[in-house]
Amino acid sequence: MRKRNPLNDVSGMTLVELMIVMAVVVMLTGMATFSYTAARENTHRNLCISNLRMIDAVKEEYQMLNSIADGTECDPEDITPYFGPGGFPQCTGTSVPYTPGDYGTEDASCALSASKGHHR
Repeated sequence: MRKRNPLNDVSGMTLVELMIVMAVVVMLTGMATFSYTAARENTHRNLCISNLRMIDAVKEEYQMLNSIADGTECDPEDITPYFGPGGFPQCTGTSVPYTPGDYGTEDASCALSASKGHHR
């Protein structure tokens, strides 16, 4: 009777099986990366829109409290104290301050408005 050698009974993955597993892992990683990137851009856009709305609300409040006529240019220095310790907000995508626009006639805008869809 022949003795069986346990080293010859090694069952492992073939090269094709290993390649398929690696391909699946790469696909899942690619999908996760795409989802992460899309979620990050969506978060930046939503934060930008929120900041623009806040700037418009602060401008409106400042205009009413100080009886400023519509169409007067808004100086960011005038409304900065209303934003608290953080000061006048900056765009999350470029770190550039927003353009506040004129009182009563023009909404605040972002440097990325056209290219990234940062609008209300």
